[in-house]
Amino acid sequence: MRAVSDRVRRTFGAVVLGVMATSVFGFPAQAQPAGFPDLSKFTAVAAEPYITRWFKGATEMSFLAFVTPYDIGCTFAAPPEPSDFEQGVSCGGAADCVIGLAEPGDNNAGTYQLSHYFHGGCDGKSPGPTNGGSLLAVGQKVSYGHVTCAVDTNRTVACLNTGSGEHGFVLKPSVSWTF
Repeated sequence: MRAVSDRVRRTFGAVVLGVMATSVFGFPAQAQPAGFPDLSKFTAVAAEPYITRWFKGATEMSFLAFVTPYDIGCTFAAPPEPSDFEQGVSCGGAADCVIGLAEPGDNNAGTYQLSHYFHGGCDGKSPGPTNGGSLLAVGQKVSYGHVTCAVDTNRTVACLNTGSGEHGFVLKPSVSWTF
C-alpha cells in the first residue's frame, strides 16, 4: 500500500510541477499558421536605430522603417506609448508583383490584406523606391510595440502584429499570404 501511495505522490508532484511550469512559462495564446517563420530563431536587434521621430505641432510623430537586402522596405507606426495604438505595416520595393500595403482588414478579425501600391512593380512598372530605413539583415528581427518583423532567407519578409490577436503576413516571391 505504501508503494502505491508513494507512486501517487510522485505522479501528483510531477503533474503539479508541470502545471506550475506551464503557468510560469506560458504557452502562446494562438500559434502562427503553418509556414510562418519561427520568430524566436531570429536575432533581435534594437528598435531605436530604425525609428524616425519628428514633431507635428506639439504632437510627436514616429515610425519604424527598415529595408532588406532584397530591396524591400517596410514601415510601421512607432508611437512613444504604443499600447493602444494600431500599427499597420506597409512594405514596398522590388518584388514579383506581390508587395503592397499590408494593413488590417475590414473585418472584425483584423487579418491583414495585401494590396498594390500604384507603382507596385506590376505590369512592367518600376517597383518604386524603398523607404530609406536602416538595413535589417537576413536572420534578424526588429520589434516595437505589438509588431515584430523578420527577414528570412529566400527573399522572405514576415511580420506579426499581436495588437488585437495574432495577425500578420509573409512576403516571398513564390507566394505571399496573410492571416
